[in-house]
Amino acid sequence: MLFHKIKQRYHQNLLETYIKNNDINSMKETFQSSYFKNKNLNFDKIVNYLVYFTNHQKFENFFSKNLVWINSFDKDDYQYLNKFMNEYFKFQRIDHCPAKEYHLFLQEFAKEYSLPKINFEMICKYNYIYQYIISEAYPNKFQILNTSSAFFETSSNLYFTHFYLTRAYIYITRSPYSLLKKYKFMNKDLKQVNSSQGLLSGDNLKKHYFSEDNYIEENINSWSINNSSWTNINAINTLRGIIINYDALENNTFETLARVISHLIQSGISLNLDYEFIENYVKKNPFHIKNFDSISISNQEKKLIDRDNLDIILELQHH
Repeated sequence: MLFHKIKQRYHQNLLETYIKNNDINSMKETFQSSYFKNKNLNFDKIVNYLVYFTNHQKFENFFSKNLVWINSFDKDDYQYLNKFMNEYFKFQRIDHCPAKEYHLFLQEFAKEYSLPKINFEMICKYNYIYQYIISEAYPNKFQILNTSSAFFETSSNLYFTHFYLTRAYIYITRSPYSLLKKYKFMNKDLKQVNSSQGLLSGDNLKKHYFSEDNYIEENINSWSINNSSWTNINAINTLRGIIINYDALENNTFETLARVISHLIQSGISLNLDYEFIENYVKKNPFHIKNFDSISISNQEKKLIDRDNLDIILELQHH
């Protein structure tokens, strides 16, 4: 035990020296070997370092900035874009890892470090740690991530992600009326299910179980909070975000995909805008339109949706 403490102190002093000298390469090497190879992580100490680094521009190169998020309230809504992005990156020979749910990364992390769960409180405190580990696993590859979590800022000025970790994000917004029709169609044989749940104000915290008692929490929150959190102008400007309307993806697929690629180019990813590839992709992979026009929304249901969401509906031009 004493030897372990002496060794820890030695590595900490070494890291502090590298920080003082702004020796980024040695900082990264010592940081990872001293903290992440130890399965008994000191979460608070690690996150304190990461927060310190993110607050000082001189440490910007400590991070790989290789996370690309494709997010939406409903997980089905980003599947088409996931497949397109994977094919486009492969065609342009951009090293990347195909899209993967963030909660699955957290599940792997929990198993590796013997954590029984990662709840929302832990995500608020330690998200920079989780994302730093994902980023540095393949620092020379872009990692495409998916989540239905709402973006957040804590009272300690920690965010869902940081612009030193994230290169860009794409958020797909879909009308709550469209989603309600979809959910009513899916639940048409389940009369006891409330299809409006999640679309209205209130908690919407999903637990992804990976064993009987072990789980990862995903704080989806209500439709209004989820959409407003990612479409907030500060989040868009700081994290290089772009907002895509699901209707545009469905009805103007070519133009919308071209807009996404243009945004990623502007965000510093070395892509070329290849209209021919996009056109051929859309022809071979037309967007599958699911028509729920046979499903009606009652006046009462519309009143409830409007009560909790109307401001954001109008702001995002949903109808």
